[in-house]
Amino acid sequence: MNAQGFYISSQNRGPTGRLADWSRVKVDYVHIRVLDGLQPDPDAAHNISGAREAGIPWSAVQSFYPWLDVGKQAWALADYALDAPLGGAADFEVSGGLSPWRYMLLAEDYCSVFGEASTRPLLVYTSAWLGTAYLPTGWGTTQLLWIANPDSNSPHLPLQWTAWRFWQDDWNWSTPGVSDPTICHDQFNGAPADLAALYHLAPQTDPLKEWRAPLPGWARGGGEGGPEPP
Repeated sequence: MNAQGFYISSQNRGPTGRLADWSRVKVDYVHIRVLDGLQPDPDAAHNISGAREAGIPWSAVQSFYPWLDVGKQAWALADYALDAPLGGAADFEVSGGLSPWRYMLLAEDYCSVFGEASTRPLLVYTSAWLGTAYLPTGWGTTQLLWIANPDSNSPHLPLQWTAWRFWQDDWNWSTPGVSDPTICHDQFNGAPADLAALYHLAPQTDPLKEWRAPLPGWARGGGEGGPEPP
């Protein structure tokens, strides 16, 4: 079974306006929006702290806007990505009315600056259409793909890529701990152990362990066990 996760931002407070209760969230990882362009997400600090305390690996996500300074955007994301177990991710889905050629140049500049500040490849969030039309052709072999394609049994990829790292497969998902009933769910292309090995994650208690293989009361003992999350 693929590792399961979701995306969260301040827009996911839902109708009640409540912050996420991370003690109730049970997933293998989470993508946390930290920046809307250059503007910090109002809930980023809460969500990062909550994910850490819950032992859930997270990525730092930035919504990329081509009309803003691309270098400043890249450096801002890199600062967050240094502490993110899954690194940095950029959301490429707003063209700003630019031509594909102009957008590609700006995206290349953004990626180049990010590469100077980070030792990890950039995780690229996009759709098959926008990715094919607006993103550089060479990114299929240099950048990791987080594909948005919820209306399919298998993801349709931009022409640059032949494989995906994460797949956003549902835009109307819900989970205990988050009041918004329309969370964007996604999955990693591999099992939780593969996720941990690929990102060199410290061993920790599997947050979905009790859901995957419930144990009888006598086998659970007095505590959960396992090391404290980093």
